[in-house]
Amino acid sequence: MEGDDGYRMRKEEKHWNVAQQRVLRTLRVLVEHGNEGLLPGKVAELVGTIPSNATRDLANLRIAGLAQQIDERWYPAMVRVPARDAAHSAQRSSAQPK
Repeated sequence: MEGDDGYRMRKEEKHWNVAQQRVLRTLRVLVEHGNEGLLPGKVAELVGTIPSNATRDLANLRIAGLAQQIDERWYPAMVRVPARDAAHSAQRSSAQPK
């Protein structure tokens, strides 16, 4: 069976797992939307799952170092968000003892 997103979902394959395939689709959606970031509800919509699954999958991607949350939006961890990085650096610098 082929999903709308191009993934081959073959339940007859020995190691196929619905939750793992959903996490991989979630990562793919994050990468496809790169610098714009996505709210969890939009992730759920694009992946085709319920919000609680999206929240759990995003948390597991964050724990694995593959996703990051900045101001409620989710990004793939390999994407730098320039405006946030600059603000974060300035905040870190002012917080350090002199």
